[in-house]
This record gives sequence, structure tokens and C-alpha cells, in this order.
Amino acid sequence: MKKGSVAIYILITLIIGLVLGFYFNESTHKTCPPEDIDFSLFWEAYRVLEEKFPDKDRLNEQEIVYGAISGAIKSLDDPYTIFLNPDEAKRFLEDVKGTFEGVGMEIGIREGQLTIIAPLEGTPAQKAGVRAGDKIIKIDDNLTIDITIDEAVDLIRGPKGTKVILTILRQGQETSKEIEIERAVIEIPSLKWEMKEDGIAYIKLYHFS
Repeated sequence: MKKGSVAIYILITLIIGLVLGFYFNESTHKTCPPEDIDFSLFWEAYRVLEEKFPDKDRLNEQEIVYGAISGAIKSLDDPYTIFLNPDEAKRFLEDVKGTFEGVGMEIGIREGQLTIIAPLEGTPAQKAGVRAGDKIIKIDDNLTIDITIDEAVDLIRGPKGTKVILTILRQGQETSKEIEIERAVIEIPSLKWEMKEDGIAYIKLYHFS
């Protein structure tokens, strides 16, 4: 790719973000772009990208749009201003509401391996017998090597009534085993409490929202 094309390629993230920020406005009325901004560079950059990017199979128009918007927002250098694509927004709202469809367990990366931190009480995950510390080797047919938490959550969550198979390796066991779990509606309480001896109240917080 020529030097001029490289410059256009670098600029495309910011330019696309500026243009499509108007398009993806959540309000019901159509927002008119400012008349004093010339967007011809944007269309030229996008045309060059389509014509000269060497691996055409990697050109996903929707992902380019999301990446451009995200890049434009990151240019503000404000940690409290972010862009969520539709899947991320859905998961975020589910987490905030404390209700989602899945198996009901907390997961994390421990020593480079996807691991169950804890199954939630009364959920399909707990009833199926998964335990804290179990290492998740596969989710259905998907190996978890180098998987991110978000990717794992996307694979494990799903509509209630459907099933997911986790291949786990438990500490002290030499062979892995498969656990099939049927997804359900999971409701995470904000807290639970109980009275201990001497009038002490024990309060356990599950999450803040």
C-alpha cells in the first residue's frame, strides 16, 4: 500500500466514527450532519480501503463501523466515555439489571486458564455440580485457549431451555469430564443477609449496579 494510502487508512477510523456517530444516534429523529464539515475524505478513504486492502475476506463492514466509532470515542481520552456494540450493550444491560439467561456462574482467567470462580446458589450451574476452581477446557466444541472473558460469556449464555456442554478439569483429577447444563433465567440478588450470634447481621453483596 502506498504512503498516501497508508495515511488515508490511518485517518479512516476517526472519519468513519465522526460520520456514523450521527447515523447511530438512538433518538427517533434523523440527525442532519453539520454543513461546514467536508466528508469527501471519508468516502475516499473507504473506497481506497475496499479497493486496496490485500485480504478482502477480512473486510467486515459492520465491524469497520463499530471499530471506527470506538476509535473516535477513544480519541477523547476519557475513561468514562465508551462505545458498546449491540451485543456488548445487551450484556451490559443484563448485568446491570441482575437478570440474564444462562447457567449462573462467575468465571475468570486464572493462570492463563478459563476457570469457574463460583457457581451462584440455586442456579443450573450449581445443580449440575460445577465447583469453584474447575478449569473450563471447552465450551461445546470451542477450545478455551486464549479465550477472553467476553468471548466465554457469549458462548455460555443463551436462551433458556437450550443446553451448553462444559468440558472441565478438576483439581486432583487427571482426566477431564463433560457437564451438560440447561440454561435458565438467572436472577442475581443484590445482597443477602442473616443474623449471626450476639445480634451481628452478616450482609453479603453480590454486585453493584
